[in-house]
Amino acid sequence: MGISGLLPFIKPVTKKCHIKEFKGESLAIDSFILLHKASLIHGEFEENSGRQRLLSYLTKWLDMFEHFEVTPYFVLDGSALKSKEVTNEARRKARDQLKAEAEKLLAKGRKSEAYEAIRKSRGVTPIMIEIFLNLLKEREIQFVVAPFEADAQLAYLAREKFVKGVVTEDSDLLVFGCPLVIFKLDPEGKCDKVIGDDLFVKKSSPFFNMNLEKMRQICILSGCDYLPNIPSLGLKTSYKLFAELQSLEKVREFLESKDKYKIPPSYWTDFNMANETFLYQKIYCPTGKILKNLNSIEAGVECIEYLRLEETAEEVERFNRIISGECCPKTMVPYNFMPGPTPTIIQPKENPLLRVTSSSTSGPRQTLMNQFTKIEISSTNQDSDNLISNLYKLKGKADSEEIVKKVIRKRKRGRRN
Repeated sequence: MGISGLLPFIKPVTKKCHIKEFKGESLAIDSFILLHKASLIHGEFEENSGRQRLLSYLTKWLDMFEHFEVTPYFVLDGSALKSKEVTNEARRKARDQLKAEAEKLLAKGRKSEAYEAIRKSRGVTPIMIEIFLNLLKEREIQFVVAPFEADAQLAYLAREKFVKGVVTEDSDLLVFGCPLVIFKLDPEGKCDKVIGDDLFVKKSSPFFNMNLEKMRQICILSGCDYLPNIPSLGLKTSYKLFAELQSLEKVREFLESKDKYKIPPSYWTDFNMANETFLYQKIYCPTGKILKNLNSIEAGVECIEYLRLEETAEEVERFNRIISGECCPKTMVPYNFMPGPTPTIIQPKENPLLRVTSSSTSGPRQTLMNQFTKIEISSTNQDSDNLISNLYKLKGKADSEEIVKKVIRKRKRGRRN
C-alpha cells in the first residue's frame, strides 16, 4: 500500500513513540487498516461466531484509544477512483490467484499452505464494514466515509486541524502533505511517527531542502497506487534522477533518451493524472458539509473531469448517502443498522468543545438536545449543570439517565487527572 520502499527510505526522520503521547487529542484513523488486519487474523465473518470475533477484535482497539484518552475519528474508503482502476484490478486478480492456489493445495492435502493462501486472499467485505459502523454508532464514536479514498480525507482532516494527526499504514499520507502520520500502531499503543515538516528541514532526511511537490513527483515516478512504475525504475533511482537533474522536464528527457527504460505511450499523460489525483481529490468538509477538492483548482488549470466539483443533484444525494455511512459505496445497498445515535463530525481544533450533529430536527426540545450533545462534557465545563437540569425537565429521568451517567463518568475521570 502506498509508495513502495518509502518508509524505510525515510527511517532517519521516523521516531519511536507511544499513543499516550497524544492524550487529550483527536486522531484520524484509517479504518481499513484495522479491518484488513481483522480479516487476516480472524477469517470469515458471515456467521455469528465470526461476527463476535470481529467485534471482540475491534473493541480491543477502541478500548485502547479510550484507555490512553485519545479520541479516534474513523475514516472509511468511499467510491472507487478511476485513477486507481489498474491497481484495484491487479489486486483483485492477485486475490483470485491466491484462492485458486488454495484449492489446489487443499486437493493435495497441504492444509496449512492452503489456509495461508486463503488468509492472504481475504479482503474487507460490506458485512465487516456494517459490523464496524454499528459498533461505532453504539459507542458514539465519530466516523465519516470519504467521498472517494480515505487517504485524501485523512490528510484533509489533519491539514485543517480537525485532528492532530493520522493513524495508518499507508505511506501515501506523506505524499498528500499530512503534517503528522503515525505508523505501525500495535494493540499496546507502541508506534512510529513521522512529522511532515521534518522531511524537508531535517538534514538527516533524504528530502532535505526539497519540497512536497518534488517529493510527490519522485514518488509518482517510482510507482504509486495511481500509476505503475516504469520497469527497472524504483524509488532510489527516481530519487537520484531528481536530485541530479532537479526538474521533471529534465528527468523526462533523460529517461526518453535511454533505451533501458521502456516507457508506455500514455505514461506522461497518466503521470499528470496521478499528480492531479494527489492534488485535487474530492473530500468532505465537516464544517461546511460540502464536497471540496483537497487543494483548490486554480482558474486555467486543466484537470481530470471527474475531479471537478460539478455534481448533479442526484450525485450530491448519492454522496450524502455514502458520507453518512448509510450504504455501501460500491453497490449503494443500504447497511442493516441497529438503532443508535447518528455519527457526529468534529469541528476544527480552534473550537474543540463543539460537535455538529447530523440531525435536522427543529423545535425548542430538539434545540436543547442538540445544544447538550454539542458540548464535550469535562470537569471544567461550566455549562453542563444548567443543561442537565433543563434536560431532566424536558426529557425526564428515564430518557436522560444514560447521558447523565456519561457526564458523571467524565467528571470523575477529570478529578482523577
